[in-house]
Amino acid sequence: MPGGLCRVAPDSVLLAESMAAGQRSKDLWVLSDGPVESVTLLRDSVPALSLRRSTNDLPSRAADHLFWLGRLVERAEAFVRQIRSIVARMTTEVQPPGLAAMRLLVESLCDPGLSPLCGKTTGVPADWSQVRAEVWSFLRDRTRRGSLAKTLEDARGTASVVRDRIAIDSWRILNQMELLPANSPESTEPGRVLLELNQILTLLSAFSGLGAESMTRGPGWRFLDMGRRVERAQQTLRVVRGLLVNAEVELLPRLEAMLEIADSSMTYRYRYLTTLQLAPVLDLVLGDDTNPRAVIYQLVALVDHANQIAAQTGDTSDESPQCRLARELHTEVRLADIEALCEVNGLNDREALATRLDNWLEALRGFSDSVTHAYLTHTVAPRQLTQLLVATTK
Repeated sequence: MPGGLCRVAPDSVLLAESMAAGQRSKDLWVLSDGPVESVTLLRDSVPALSLRRSTNDLPSRAADHLFWLGRLVERAEAFVRQIRSIVARMTTEVQPPGLAAMRLLVESLCDPGLSPLCGKTTGVPADWSQVRAEVWSFLRDRTRRGSLAKTLEDARGTASVVRDRIAIDSWRILNQMELLPANSPESTEPGRVLLELNQILTLLSAFSGLGAESMTRGPGWRFLDMGRRVERAQQTLRVVRGLLVNAEVELLPRLEAMLEIADSSMTYRYRYLTTLQLAPVLDLVLGDDTNPRAVIYQLVALVDHANQIAAQTGDTSDESPQCRLARELHTEVRLADIEALCEVNGLNDREALATRLDNWLEALRGFSDSVTHAYLTHTVAPRQLTQLLVATTK
């Protein structure tokens, strides 16, 4: 092989003497009898990464926090919509018949029978000051379990644990959701409260939009969205249970409030104009699978999430328990006889509607518990979701 030029460094002594004298060392070039080995101080090039479109490396604890973050954010949105509907009615003079409907609206902020106002007879006008006090307490009392202020605080705390799983903008949005202190002079002014609630609702909508448009469709997004769907279905059923089961109080104000809270007023208007009736309202908020606010719409999403998560975690069975529960509930809601649910078949109550709503609420709680036991358990050492179902099939 032809020889090549080889660069030979000077002797160390000569180099030291040359540097001491302040003179630049001179390279000596000689011919080599073979190829010269390449020598460099540069780091080796980084190997190319393998392309990946999705990943299942989601710890169960992170999945748990994402699931409850979705639930808490959706719960806060439901409370904001309902309190806004109440406060808007406070800006007008409420007559005694309207006050009875208002009290039902305030009572439905809590689960059936848990509101401080539930001990009063429906037909007797309640003390207006007590109704107002209940609204402000549910809105701003951070020490009250289930209040809007406490729900927003819990949502921020949950999001802080999984900040690496959500977009930076989503975290900023959650940090902006602050209510006025309860002792603020403006905390009970209806106009100021309405403005505050509208701002909170805008931020909550922005958070949901970022989740829909910025998160990759991996297990993290599925648990977040699954929590939102469970909570939206539960909150809709809760409001229907509190507002529309009672047959003694005037119905029209409650139907208007139901459509406002379910964000379905415009849809109802272009379908049925201004004629308000119970059956179309129930059909729109319960069984209309084209309405993103309807209960059945949430159940369709839950069936899909349950199937996809089971497939990603290695479940080889035909149908996971979670998917079976969601599918059974979806079938019940889809086949429900809306006209029969509107009948007054109790003592001034729609008992068939109340029973059906209670059963559906219990089924949703069962679905949530099943998801928790299958994927979100912390009784063992933390594991990846891919290990959970594989271990149970061996």
